[in-house]
Amino acid sequence: MSSRKEQNRKMPRETSEGGGIKTSEDLHAWSIYRQNLNSDFTDSALGSCEKSPMPYGNFHLRETTMQSILSNPKYGPKSELGSNVYTYLKFGLPRVLPPHVYPGLDNSSGYDSTDEERGIRTGPHVRGSHSVDNLNSVARSKFDSFYPMTNELGEFQQSRLAKSELNLARDKSKYWIPDGNIRSQEIGSRASATTPLPKSRSEKKTSEMGMNSIPAASIEAELAQYPHIQLRDCSLVEKASKLRLLEGLTMEAQGGELVGVLATNAENGSLFCDLLSGTYPSKQYYSEGQILLNGHRITRSRLRSRVSYARSNHCFPENLSVRQVMLFRAYLQESEDNVRNKDVKGRIEALIEDLGLAQVKHARVKNITASEKRRLNLAVHLLLDADVTVIDQPTNGMDIFDTFFLVEYLRQWASRGRLIVITIHPPTYEILTMISKVVLVSMGRIIYCGKRREMLPYFAFIDYPCPAYKNPSDYYLDLVTLDDLSQDAILESRQRIVHLATTFSLKAEPLSDPGPPGMLPPKFKAAQWIVQIMALMVRDVGYLYPYNIIFWAKTWLLAGIISLLFGLFFIGIRWKYWNSSWVEDPSFEQDNVVNRFGLIHVLLCFALWPVLCSMVQIKGNQRAVLQSELQERLYSNICFHLVKNILELIPVCLTYAAYIIPGLALVGVHQDIDYLVLGTVVLHLECWRQVLEFLLTAFNNKILILISSAVLGFIANLTTTFSIHSKDTPYWARSLSLGFPNFWAFRSITRTEFESIEVLRCSTNPVITENSIIKQVPCGLPDGPGVIKYFELNEESTSGLPIPDSLLSLCVMYILLKMLNVLGSIFFQIHRK
Repeated sequence: MSSRKEQNRKMPRETSEGGGIKTSEDLHAWSIYRQNLNSDFTDSALGSCEKSPMPYGNFHLRETTMQSILSNPKYGPKSELGSNVYTYLKFGLPRVLPPHVYPGLDNSSGYDSTDEERGIRTGPHVRGSHSVDNLNSVARSKFDSFYPMTNELGEFQQSRLAKSELNLARDKSKYWIPDGNIRSQEIGSRASATTPLPKSRSEKKTSEMGMNSIPAASIEAELAQYPHIQLRDCSLVEKASKLRLLEGLTMEAQGGELVGVLATNAENGSLFCDLLSGTYPSKQYYSEGQILLNGHRITRSRLRSRVSYARSNHCFPENLSVRQVMLFRAYLQESEDNVRNKDVKGRIEALIEDLGLAQVKHARVKNITASEKRRLNLAVHLLLDADVTVIDQPTNGMDIFDTFFLVEYLRQWASRGRLIVITIHPPTYEILTMISKVVLVSMGRIIYCGKRREMLPYFAFIDYPCPAYKNPSDYYLDLVTLDDLSQDAILESRQRIVHLATTFSLKAEPLSDPGPPGMLPPKFKAAQWIVQIMALMVRDVGYLYPYNIIFWAKTWLLAGIISLLFGLFFIGIRWKYWNSSWVEDPSFEQDNVVNRFGLIHVLLCFALWPVLCSMVQIKGNQRAVLQSELQERLYSNICFHLVKNILELIPVCLTYAAYIIPGLALVGVHQDIDYLVLGTVVLHLECWRQVLEFLLTAFNNKILILISSAVLGFIANLTTTFSIHSKDTPYWARSLSLGFPNFWAFRSITRTEFESIEVLRCSTNPVITENSIIKQVPCGLPDGPGVIKYFELNEESTSGLPIPDSLLSLCVMYILLKMLNVLGSIFFQIHRK
């Protein structure tokens, strides 16, 4: 240890141009200081009176070193959040106060969010009154002084609590502390409390804050502005199997609280959030019980329109910047309360600054870190300033420092009178102290729901105390996790979970009386359809520039290369060399018929697939984004497809031109009839593009999409006459061919190709003598119409239009596939909801 210190002292000190210490050395000093802090956190968590020696001695940072770290370009300019000595640093660590600031605290961070519950709010909360200054303001954090256990807890409880629990058990519990209101009733081996009469919200809050001297009317007036939600015996049931994934959920929460949901698996936590926000798929699940919001029994649709829900798997367009993502969301969704919609750009800038995204606000989403994406997801939902915000796994994938920062920020946001509910992995002790209420869920049932400071005494009272030197969140989540290592372990853990859930349901305090129904929180207002169309156009044309041009330029280049390849392979089959130049030959060798059939077959059946896959890959990349944005109801599916088709019209036409024109120019162009070939090939390509987009919408598995498209393409290739003559095709195969665009496109192009050929020569046929006349064996197919007749491609227009029936059938097929694609997209989106 001492050698490490000496080595640190002997490190060469490189100086910068201004004479200061290099940032790399400052960060090295910070890492040493951080490890000393971790040691101090451990002592605080364990409630140890004796401080363990620091790993690197009594290491202190110079003021110049601290300023150098805070001004590091990685963390950006100093903000009010970073300069407030009572809050957390921008990169997560809590500040440690010097001894002269708070004597007797031993430099422990020791912050406890529920300390603020004992304070009196200085004034009523005004909805929607947050500007940049309000968003940057930081509530002053208080520090715990480890209060001694009172006599009210009883000697049995003091003996059962480990050292790490002492600073959490401060208030008299409403569940388990014996007093005059509790009668003895033997349930197993424990005594059960009689059920007291439910308190009103004002009485309950007054007793919690110790504000008995304040009139209840003023408390009621203040609480009336806060959201209050209750779940009364709610269950979430799967329709197909009738399996209760969540069962008997009874809890309540109100504005000003940061509720942490600790679930034994991520699915339980996500379903809890879906139920609380009303966003569970109605085709797959249904709910039972009652949900009350501000005293109103509220339906799923009304709840969904008032609760902001940040999903853990939300996706953003990867080529948009952080600021553009937030602007796009602000265009499409806002609160009905106009006060909250003021200064949208100012609030966006404030959220970006406060959530540590200032350095990356112009960076593409694909280039930012996972932690920054999580904070961006949080920012776009906090932008609505909803009374109730539910966040699923906001800290998933974050390190401890980002987690410190984010949970602290959410606690400060909730202190403004908002209700924040988060699902979180087992947090560290320091992070656990920031949460005001804990909900422990296992096997779809609530094991504990109440104040965080009351969790440890409660479990100690029911014979499950937290051992010393254990993180309570880790220990109790492990306690209620189903152990599937063996059948005996499954049975034992299941019985323990059921016992704990039943015990809590018996001992839990009844829900408070919600009182008369109050005003519901404002709904989220979706933009009008014309605004949705304009916003989508601005995003796809302006925000995505130049990446949209780069994408289509790559597609055009690929289409041109493929066109040149098959053009060079079939070069000159429509031309002959005459008088030192290439001219179109109205008569050609009969052997050339097979070459022209091969050209059409390659053009329609093989060369198109790389181009189509390149075109639809953008839809494949955007599918997750589309699903996320449709789930958030930012815009309608109809508006999306309308904008998509309008904006893709010109790029798609240019792609098809790059695919067709260079190749046909090398092969040879008919001056009068190639416009029909061009139109037929474009319709054929569009039909297959609609098929691929439908498969991308219908299936989530990429392997399944690949297999299904390969099978359809293989069957379609067999429907052309080039593969097998129509006379030799089975009847069922001929009927099946009518449903593929290859069949109609091949017939239309071959008729256009051979109708103008006047004579077919057979120069390689043998010369014979017949009746003393020497002559060459005639061709089997005398001219182009003979070829059409031989392959049974002749047809007449029965529609009265100047186009053959095959081309008309191809137009009808394209319209049907386009409708199928749009309606299928809407259907699958509704089905997944």
